[in-house]
Amino acid sequence: MADECARLLTGQRFSRLVEASERCLLFCGGFVDFAVDFSPGFVHACLCASRKARGEVGAFTMLLRKHIGGARVTSCALPRPGDRILQLAFSSGVMLSLELSGRHANAFLLDDGSAILGSFFPTHSLTRPLSTGAIYTLPPPAVAGTAAHGGTSRFPAKETGAAVDAFFTAAQIAAARDRARAAAIAARTREIEKARKVLEHLRTDALRMERRTEGRRLGDLFLAALPTWPAGATSYTFTPYDGAPTETLTLPIRCKTPAAAAQIHFAEYKKARRSRAVIEERVAHFEALLARLEAERTALEQRPPEFFDAPVADAG
Repeated sequence: MADECARLLTGQRFSRLVEASERCLLFCGGFVDFAVDFSPGFVHACLCASRKARGEVGAFTMLLRKHIGGARVTSCALPRPGDRILQLAFSSGVMLSLELSGRHANAFLLDDGSAILGSFFPTHSLTRPLSTGAIYTLPPPAVAGTAAHGGTSRFPAKETGAAVDAFFTAAQIAAARDRARAAAIAARTREIEKARKVLEHLRTDALRMERRTEGRRLGDLFLAALPTWPAGATSYTFTPYDGAPTETLTLPIRCKTPAAAAQIHFAEYKKARRSRAVIEERVAHFEALLARLEAERTALEQRPPEFFDAPVADAG
């Protein structure tokens, strides 16, 4: 990559410098663009075909435009073989040091005396000064014995291809299991929410039917008040013979006699009683359904990952 950058970028001017994203710098050249992405887990630099770039311009980008705008790239090299550090020198006397290593990846603009003029991200280090004005030094080399220096690695040197395939196959299987588990739990959750809404409506209907069953008592009161009901009256204050409290009875709008009012209240009572029985039966059904769905969701949450493997189709 460094050799290719040196071949294509040396002698080129960058006509436009923008931030293609929050963590990506884009240098637009005459016939090839140079992009550096500092996103965690995806830190890389690449050459791409020249195109019209649109992006933001931050403080560091403005600093780059000031010092390297219109200047030619005089060199592009790795200051230390084996490190993910790429340095671009410009005819204006400044140098851009791109550290493409892990979570501490950053870009530093240096003057001709290696003093730091600015950095893409605010940073600090316990091993070297990185503040503006400090003399820039390369980060310490990786400790011997790590994977980068031939030490322990997730992928053994022997049969590396098979080890890599096995690693990513296992990662794909784990991701598929996680998706299947999340989908199954989400489906049960939707069913539970639906059952809860239906159960809530049924309980509301049950309370309404319970209030309508008062029609029997009103019908009995109208029949009891029938012998003493004043002719032509639409309401009457009646004292029951069993010592119950005095009540004021009012004829419904569509009734002209207490007997007709009693018939209407008895009919409403019978209808409400039948409806209440049906509603109570449905409430019991949905309560059992809700308990079963919640138990199934709890069981899915406790299942081992292997349970969510996709079933293998029978070849026969």
